[in-house]
Amino acid sequence: MKTTVLVYEDINAAEKKLRVATKEEWDDILKANKELSEEHRRHFIRDCIQESDELDSMFIEVEYEEYKKWHSKQVYRERVRKIGLKFTEISLDDKVSGTNGRTLCETISDGVDYEKQVIDSLMMEELRKELSQWKPWGNELLDLYLDGNDDCTTEYIRKILGCSEQYARRMKRKFTEYAKKYLKN
Repeated sequence: MKTTVLVYEDINAAEKKLRVATKEEWDDILKANKELSEEHRRHFIRDCIQESDELDSMFIEVEYEEYKKWHSKQVYRERVRKIGLKFTEISLDDKVSGTNGRTLCETISDGVDYEKQVIDSLMMEELRKELSQWKPWGNELLDLYLDGNDDCTTEYIRKILGCSEQYARRMKRKFTEYAKKYLKN
């Protein structure tokens, strides 16, 4: 690994020109910086360049404001890198063991509970069988409820049975109790 240090020829000049510093100059700058406050130090940014198999490092002297921007970005990158160490990145195309070669994408749930859907469907089928045995018009009444037309169920019962409104309301109540009792079990 080769390290190059570029320093200002004259730190007080208006136009800053860079030159390569010797190891002794670099050591002197580092020693002097330890005794100075942050604003009065000489500031350097680090850049790494990879040439073939070797990684070269370069320290470049910059103004304090430019150093603060660079340093802020470095702190952010390091924070992101450390957070990234806590997580593992996996591909959705990875095969999942014990699934006959299915990928992770194929095994992740889509948020639909298919088991519950099947159970609900079977339960509704059983309820329909029970209702048809209870009263021949039970399923038609259930359809009205499921379609959101429960306000016209009393009128429907009255028409098919040819009975009074009071009797129709009683039958509607019995239907509701019967369905609730079945669904609780």
